[in-house]
Amino acid sequence: MGGLVGFTGRSIVELTDLVFILINQARKTSLSTEPFSNRANIRHMEVPIEPLAERHLKWNDGNEERDILVRLWKPVQYDGHYVCDFAVDGLPTPGRGHAGGEDSLQALILALSGIRNSLAPYRDDISWLGMVGSHGIPMGVKSFTNDPQGERRLEQLVESEASRPLEELVAPKKERIANWRAQYDPSLNDDLTQCSTEDIVQRLRAAAVTEREHRAAGNDDISCVFGLKRIDLFSALRERPDYLETLEALTADTDPAIRLHAAQRLQESPIGIATLQRLRDDDIEPEASEARNTLQVYQRANARPKPWDEPPTDGMINH
Repeated sequence: MGGLVGFTGRSIVELTDLVFILINQARKTSLSTEPFSNRANIRHMEVPIEPLAERHLKWNDGNEERDILVRLWKPVQYDGHYVCDFAVDGLPTPGRGHAGGEDSLQALILALSGIRNSLAPYRDDISWLGMVGSHGIPMGVKSFTNDPQGERRLEQLVESEASRPLEELVAPKKERIANWRAQYDPSLNDDLTQCSTEDIVQRLRAAAVTEREHRAAGNDDISCVFGLKRIDLFSALRERPDYLETLEALTADTDPAIRLHAAQRLQESPIGIATLQRLRDDDIEPEASEARNTLQVYQRANARPKPWDEPPTDGMINH
């Protein structure tokens, strides 16, 4: 098990990965660091030559920066379960291994843990996208028991801790926005569930006009308040049974901002696309630029074939 790292000096994240690997070695859902070519009992398997995914990393060995290549192959079926191979090249100890799972997704997830484990001894000196100390491969939250509720509690704990730095970063801005809304929007605390659809639409129009006026005057804080109010009002409409019909009606509104945001919420429907095209051609700013950008996003997204448009298959090689 040369690819497994020891416990000395390891972080809790690395230890969790290691424990997960060791536990699964004793199960059918196993992870091995034995090279694929040495697995004589399954050497006859037809395996994909081209990797499913690659990642290029940098590693500073103290003297120079070296290239690291991480590769992951498509899981293949064997003996009632799936095997997923991985390789890490460019480090003093190359990582070679495979992960086994009950299905192809589990094998792939376990292989990612194997990759993390191979990189762990060098992590402080590894960089990805210029971020030193990061390889960009996220840790999977793992439960060592068949306890879905316990697993969910663990996920919630990780999610809470992961979001803390972002919350601390945006907290001052959120406080400023809350103060602006309290100062400039007298209807902030209105219960929109008690309003009719027509009332909400009228509020939308008023908010769009006010947002545009303050944006033109350079009052960004007040403009921001009424931009958020517009979002709140569209969210209130979403709860109504006539939501789609209302959006379609709003694509013919006299206010270009209302037409734009209604069309964006209709996404790639024919009426949504047609409205965006008209806004683009009308050349009224900033709505024309936003409509143009939205149409370009749709065009790029549709420029390549979608795998889900093909007949469903298991996506695996049969053996």
